Amino acid sequence: MISSCSQHGKDLEALEIFREMQFARVRPNSVTISCLLPACGNIAALVHGKATHCFSLRNWFSDDVYVSSALIDMYANCGRIQLARIIFDRLPVRNLVCWNAMTSGYAMHGKAKEAIEIFDLMQRSGQKPDFISFTSVLSACSQAGLTEQGQHYFDSMSRIHGLEARVEHYACMVSLLGRTGKLKEAYDMISTMPIEPDACVWGALLSSCRTHRNMSLGEIAANKLFELEPKNPGNYILLSNIYASNNRWNEVDKVRDMMKHVGLSKNPGCSWIEIKNKVHMLLAGDDLHPQMP
Repeated sequence: MISSCSQHGKDLEALEIFREMQFARVRPNSVTISCLLPACGNIAALVHGKATHCFSLRNWFSDDVYVSSALIDMYANCGRIQLARIIFDRLPVRNLVCWNAMTSGYAMHGKAKEAIEIFDLMQRSGQKPDFISFTSVLSACSQAGLTEQGQHYFDSMSRIHGLEARVEHYACMVSLLGRTGKLKEAYDMISTMPIEPDACVWGALLSSCRTHRNMSLGEIAANKLFELEPKNPGNYILLSNIYASNNRWNEVDKVRDMMKHVGLSKNPGCSWIEIKNKVHMLLAGDDLHPQMP
């Protein structure tokens, strides 16, 4: 139940189920802990995550490699990448899951140098990277604008490791090329993909077009996205911003009319906050929460 709740975005329910387990005197095991920690990380519930970590230490669960990798993920998601690294460094044995968790954590925090170091160290230790490993290191290269290094890792997937790039790897490369202003190269890569590009790939191009105010490619990407996910307001907003940055106000109005026609509005932002060891979800503009003054 805890795992199912966490995988389907019901992280608060996962925490509540664990609390009910304790009240019912049902003893958790290492599997329970490795399922609970992602729920803590997903909503950045650091207090709950630390409490779960302490519980795992008291019950000797922290020696379990899957609990350790879940702890690394949790601390990275909660913004405590240094604690994640401490756990990683103390591991007597590291499997692929642990290596991937640390690489992903650094990539998530924009620490490309450290992510690449972990990725390279993993290979020197004899551990072969998998699809997740390459997603993390390519994401790190994308964030840092390391075009040549990212291309090297991308090419090495099939050339050295026998892994055919998946759509998420192409999305990382499109983002990397677009971030560095190579929009034509990014579009050419999409056009020659051996697999069908999805919304993530076209979204990466559209976002880069917004950054570089490229209307022609932005329109192509946006139209593809309107077909793939017509109810996503973010795509319309990005296209509108591209037009606005080029002072094309008539087109801005047309995009807004399109949004109204399909019944879309900008989704409110939401965040989670811990108050007195309890997690609350807050929506932007919501003044009805009981903790609001």
